[in-house]
Amino acid sequence: MKKWTIMFLLILILQIPLQSSIIRYGAGARALGMGNAFTGFADDISAVYWNPAGIDQLENRTFFAQYDDLKLDRRYQFISLGLPNSLGGTVAFSWQNHWNGMIPEYNAAGTLLGYFESKENTYYFTYGNQITKWMAVGLNLKYRYIEHFEIYQADGFALDLGMLFTLSKKWSCGFNVKDVGSTLRWEGNVTNVVEDVPAHYLAGIAYRPIPEVIFDLDFSKVTHEPTRTRFGVEVWLKNIVALRAGTDDGNLSLGASLKLKKWLIDYAFKKNELEDVSRIAATVNFDGIGKDITDTFKSKREKVIRDRRRKKAPPQHRDRIKVVTVRPPDPVIVQKKEIIMPSGSKIVTKSHMGTSPRAVQISPVSGSPQLFYV
Repeated sequence: MKKWTIMFLLILILQIPLQSSIIRYGAGARALGMGNAFTGFADDISAVYWNPAGIDQLENRTFFAQYDDLKLDRRYQFISLGLPNSLGGTVAFSWQNHWNGMIPEYNAAGTLLGYFESKENTYYFTYGNQITKWMAVGLNLKYRYIEHFEIYQADGFALDLGMLFTLSKKWSCGFNVKDVGSTLRWEGNVTNVVEDVPAHYLAGIAYRPIPEVIFDLDFSKVTHEPTRTRFGVEVWLKNIVALRAGTDDGNLSLGASLKLKKWLIDYAFKKNELEDVSRIAATVNFDGIGKDITDTFKSKREKVIRDRRRKKAPPQHRDRIKVVTVRPPDPVIVQKKEIIMPSGSKIVTKSHMGTSPRAVQISPVSGSPQLFYV
């Protein structure tokens, strides 16, 4: 038991700066590329983290996934599903995960006993509603579960409250209070220990001089921690490529995006005090995907049916017909051609050769020639 206690303390000492910030690691490579300055406008599905009031700006059903590959065999992931026009606003479901695996376990003699893992999961239910033309509100209901070394577990609920104000066509501001009244109840060798999760306050203001450019200035304050200042800028080029830059309390970040029809691929890099972070994320609008697939199969099915009908149809009797056009009274042939037409079909000429009357001689393969003046 002593080795477990020592190991637990060592991991906590090593991870306190990281673990305490896992629930504040954020969501979206777009926000990270702007130095995590996103609260002031929060206009994509990552608003579930930065400002839940912003998710009612979603116009289509959206799926989002991100992945961070961290040091010490650690991974961080965030996955969201946004459903606009639900419950009078927009609803989203999300999963936030931090995993630390392949941690070796040794006995007092230094013999390797095996490996274990540490993991943390947070599940979100998000609701946002644009209640007036200039004001939106939103909330997160969260359940958090932590497991260390398979012998220490903790869980608890939390609440986030957000507001987003549209001040004008160019200005907006937002506020978000995270982990309101949140606690974690630990079990295992530390049964009935209740830990208070510090509240996290976010405030931001955004300015969009033109639709393709946006600036955002945020302030982040965690209880018992100093205030962090964040600033970021985003520029879109032809609505296909985006470039971003920002700073999170002096830590530089860069990012870029590529838009491909219904897909948006994002990448961001941030320089941190403890470790650098590289994040890749993908967002897909799947509102039209089902219809596109259905239409594709429908078109293929209709083509198959048409081909089958053509094969089953009885062959039509066709005559070889000579068409000779003359201009009376001069019997000089000015047009001569040979065509294939079904028996009984009418020949209609649309060409005009001057103002003189024309004669069309139709000569079937069998039968007498007939002469018509038109």
